[in-house]
Amino acid sequence: MAWLSSMPLGYSRLFLGGDFFPYGEVDGRTVHSTGEQDRALIGIGIDAIGKCSEDLLCPICHLPAFGGVMIEKCGHYFHEDCVDQALQNNRICPVCREPVSAQDPYTLLSKVNSARFLVKSINELNVLCPMGCGAHVPWESLKSHVVNSCSKTLFFCKHRDCSVSDHRGSIETHEVGCQFAEVLCECGQEMRRIDAAKHKQESCPAQPVECSYCTAPNILRSDMDRHLDECNGAVPMRFVRELIRRVDALEKEQKESSEGRQAKRRCQA
Repeated sequence: MAWLSSMPLGYSRLFLGGDFFPYGEVDGRTVHSTGEQDRALIGIGIDAIGKCSEDLLCPICHLPAFGGVMIEKCGHYFHEDCVDQALQNNRICPVCREPVSAQDPYTLLSKVNSARFLVKSINELNVLCPMGCGAHVPWESLKSHVVNSCSKTLFFCKHRDCSVSDHRGSIETHEVGCQFAEVLCECGQEMRRIDAAKHKQESCPAQPVECSYCTAPNILRSDMDRHLDECNGAVPMRFVRELIRRVDALEKEQKESSEGRQAKRRCQA
């Protein structure tokens, strides 16, 4: 997570390319969070409400070691982001100066059996919801609160390519009329609502159209070929189309004859 520390606070989720959405999805909708809120979820920049034992603090930033890691060789623990930055300059423990392995520098606190009581104490600390609803929740319940009950949580529209976000409940209203929602045309073809008007205007076979030659109205586009075979408009299309069919037939016959002669010459050779 070291790369996250260089992100500007408040950096919009729209520009993260979908690579890091720590709050996940609910009913197909991705939680919309800022860079600062994302950092809070992994324990960076978020403090406990009220007094907190110094034994639970990261010795680098002096905030509770939420989601912390431990250098097992010496037993000191930190935020992963904090110790990552410290080890970039010098591969020694920032507290006791013990050399730290480059291959296996630390372990998640939650994975260290001897740290179970420490992890339990950290997880039970109350924090202020970073979404701004004002709720005080235990650290271990923060993600569940944000995803399942926080009134201030924003969600992206579930329809592909739509970047609109809104609060829980309100986003459903948007999705009903979203221009990127999939709709079913009368002809049976599925498409995005934003493409439906062009589809009906240019290609929908179930759309009534007017004949360009006799101005007959309400002809289904799928029936236009049949209509043109009988059309008696300003341009007698029934004759034109008959000529077109004859030309096509002659061209086909000529092509087949030419291919036959070429095949015969190859055999003779």
